[in-house]
Amino acid sequence: MTENQELQAFDETLKEFLKEPDHFLTSLALVNHLQRTPVLAAQDLYAVEVEGKKVVPVFTNEQDLQSFKSTQESAREQTWVERSSLDVLTQLVQAELFGLAFNLKEDGDFSNTTLFASSELIQFINYFRPLIIFWARKIKRQILKIRFILFQPSFINVRKMARMTVSLRPCRMQRDRVMCLCLRT
Repeated sequence: MTENQELQAFDETLKEFLKEPDHFLTSLALVNHLQRTPVLAAQDLYAVEVEGKKVVPVFTNEQDLQSFKSTQESAREQTWVERSSLDVLTQLVQAELFGLAFNLKEDGDFSNTTLFASSELIQFINYFRPLIIFWARKIKRQILKIRFILFQPSFINVRKMARMTVSLRPCRMQRDRVMCLCLRT
């Protein structure tokens, strides 16, 4: 997945979460994106006032960022880069700001626009993060247990078949990785 596709997937997950905030799998997906997918944010800590609260604007798509920059003069002066949303969250907590504002804009589609209080977002991430870690480890263990079995083709003379014994045993080259069909006469 390219960075643009990851941001687009994050944007879609955010929209789904805002439609159904109680949906368990969507919540897991959102926390997963918050942990691994960078958002578009100001290089240095940049806050705006929304409803009397200082928030840090972050964006999950370039169009919303451009719309915000066209209406907010101070945003044009900022350098916008891809940053981890958890890093932005850490900075805003240290600066004692209210929270993260996703995809702020004055007009257009508001289906991906929301405001998360930092305390609530931290609590939300801390609730779902152990589940993600647990399942990631479990899947990794299952992948490591997979063994590949390779059968060696062999030609058998039907007349000699009665005198042959067939056994399946590990090959000498890679003992517990490859199995060979061994024929003895």
